[in-house]
Amino acid sequence: NLTERTPDLPVDPGLYRLWMDLPNDLAISVGRLGEVMLPAGRYCYTGSARRGIWPRVRRYFQTGRPKHWHIDWLLPYVTLIHVEAYLSPGADLTECALNAEVMHMPHACVPVRRFGSSDCRCAAHLVRLPPGTPIPMRTGAIHISLT
Repeated sequence: NLTERTPDLPVDPGLYRLWMDLPNDLAISVGRLGEVMLPAGRYCYTGSARRGIWPRVRRYFQTGRPKHWHIDWLLPYVTLIHVEAYLSPGADLTECALNAEVMHMPHACVPVRRFGSSDCRCAAHLVRLPPGTPIPMRTGAIHISLT
């Protein structure tokens, strides 16, 4: 039950990171990005939720929902393992800055240019890391393990 596994996610707007594992290489069509190839590994997707973190994350667990964001095409193929949420992050912590932190991790790379970043100048808001990469426990976040 998702509600039991994510009881602390706020309804307030804020930022979030979804940590997920892709067990096998994957070729999929992702909206306007078209056909993309994603190698197996650990992935981190950074996003913002202006209408509330809990409603956004809950939506990701619903089946049969219309595909709206790039991440919607990937989610059926991954195992979500961790959610980070940031309330009222302030001017110094933006969606792009949070994403940049992951990009600076060892062996991080952009698997698909413009994935999740069509409204900013970042290369992507989806970052690939080697399988099993430890998830950093950043202070100031609500951390929810889903495994």
